[in-house]
Amino acid sequence: MSTQPDHSRFAVSTWSLHRTLGRPPFTGPDSPEEKPTNGANSEALPLLDLPARLREFGIPKLEICHFHIPTRDSAYLQQLRAALETNEITLWQLLIDGGDITHPDHA
Repeated sequence: MSTQPDHSRFAVSTWSLHRTLGRPPFTGPDSPEEKPTNGANSEALPLLDLPARLREFGIPKLEICHFHIPTRDSAYLQQLRAALETNEITLWQLLIDGGDITHPDHA
């Protein structure tokens, strides 16, 4: 029997690290403009560096709020995926906050 704690069910949400990630602006998922990567905080932790930090703390799962992803550019998304895979972090959920999926014009 291992004396090490089982952290396999632990996860963290980028929302709980909102200030650490630089307080990016809240925009809807339809927003075409790129978002600043570190908001008003020049010492913010880039999202691409977060998987390595989670691994240091033994947290194996990540939930990302859409507004913490600074761009939908495929090269950036590939970098994010590589950072998750390299650090053995599972993307548990991608939270998309915004829009009205029940509105007839947008359904």
